[in-house]
Amino acid sequence: MAQDIGRTQLPPIRPASNHIVWGGSIAAGDGTLGGSGEPMFTMMYSRSFASVLEGELAVHYLPVQYWRKPPGWYEDFRYITLTWIFDGSLMVQPFAESTFLQGFRIGGGLSVRYLRALSTQYIGNGLSHNGTDTTFYPNTRVANYAVNSSIGANIKLDYLVPLSPRVDLGFRAQAVLLFFPFEGVIVQGSTFYTGRGGLGSAGVYLRLNW
Repeated sequence: MAQDIGRTQLPPIRPASNHIVWGGSIAAGDGTLGGSGEPMFTMMYSRSFASVLEGELAVHYLPVQYWRKPPGWYEDFRYITLTWIFDGSLMVQPFAESTFLQGFRIGGGLSVRYLRALSTQYIGNGLSHNGTDTTFYPNTRVANYAVNSSIGANIKLDYLVPLSPRVDLGFRAQAVLLFFPFEGVIVQGSTFYTGRGGLGSAGVYLRLNW
């Protein structure tokens, strides 16, 4: 009887309307090394406006990366980059009444990317023989440097698996397309990060609800 009285005095669990997320994914695009997949870390805050509608703010970080192409006769390429992406999105849960598809969500919104990149390219460093004439071609270094900020759009697909009333596990695929560079510096190579492009990613996250 005492246990029953204690239960009746506990406040009811309110539906969760605030959510905070930590996660990671593999991303590939013009902000990653040679277009190959790179780790991307994500933190998000979202708020539910209705049972099927949620607003989301996200920050994605691709850390400083280093890549070196195996040295060849004509070039030796080194590359460093750093990328931040900021999203504002709306997520919709179209199958809220379905048992199997209830966790499926789709959304989209605006994205802003800040990118900083540097490459050095070494050309030459060889000998040319023409009869008795031998010519040495010294090592020539070409540096490319770019810093730019761009605005674009994002689209997101994910699936939520409830682990408890306060914890969800999510699986997400996302694409970011960038169209409008509004600030930046490009030195040397004119095609080296013009501020247009984008990337795609796929990963998992843990969501806390309150």
